[in-house]
Amino acid sequence: MKPSISEILEHCSKQSGTNAKVEVLLKYQSEPLKAILYYTLDPRPVFNLPKGAPPYKPNEFPDQHGRLYTEVRKIQMFLTNGGNPNLHPIKREQLFIQMLEGVDPKDALLLIGMKDKKLPYKGITANVVNTAFPGLIADKE
Repeated sequence: MKPSISEILEHCSKQSGTNAKVEVLLKYQSEPLKAILYYTLDPRPVFNLPKGAPPYKPNEFPDQHGRLYTEVRKIQMFLTNGGNPNLHPIKREQLFIQMLEGVDPKDALLLIGMKDKKLPYKGITANVVNTAFPGLIADKE
């Protein structure tokens, strides 16, 4: 069974040294993983959502740990630059809450951290990500 994105990042954060972290990222590389890292660590994507955790009920159903892989494609609708500018702010927040409630609870925390540009796992930096996936993260301006 494929590990969830939060499980991969948690495993990666427990490694010591850049090379070990890069090895984990390369072992589990996927477009959804790269997208989460890009949206979190790159300064260019800006989220059109309020800071902090919205009121949501964490998912209690088992076997939801792979759901974020398919939900990642919806993330662009929450961006100010590239999202749906005609989407009413309340509807945008409702859709984000629905996404949080549909994924594994650890992935929901990852999404909240992504939105706020704070990866909830230590030691996974833009430098580590760019070593694994060159050019994925832009330099901070």
